[in-house]
Amino acid sequence: MIRPIIQSPSLLGQVSEPILIEEFDAYHSLFQDLGDTLHNNGRKSMAAPQIGILKRIIGFYNSEMEAVNILVNPELNAPISQWQDELYESCISLPTHSAVLRVRWHDISINAVMPGGDKIQLTFSGSTARALQHSLDHLNGIILTDPI
Repeated sequence: MIRPIIQSPSLLGQVSEPILIEEFDAYHSLFQDLGDTLHNNGRKSMAAPQIGILKRIIGFYNSEMEAVNILVNPELNAPISQWQDELYESCISLPTHSAVLRVRWHDISINAVMPGGDKIQLTFSGSTARALQHSLDHLNGIILTDPI
């Protein structure tokens, strides 16, 4: 089901809660909804708070698999290179705000849990790494208008 995009800075500014592995079964429809909403809006990544759920879940478009993948309780590891990009970002949740210049790591590693319960570590580069860092900010209650 495609959910509406939340545009409330007061909701988006809240820190998301982790999900216990034993609770995963109760969230499978949410995992699907996040993926459907991400796909419908043509985004590279999206965080659960952007559809009104304050849980640590990110969906991202995996171009190698041509599919949306879901990461539960994702955590950014130390960057895997010192290369940073400085680019303008905008946010689907803040459509009336101008793009903001942000510095992001070019190459990152993320630890997460897949919806089936498997723990994984993934690496990302370029625009996907940037989009995932933006989504991780959402999980941490940081929105584009906040300084980081």
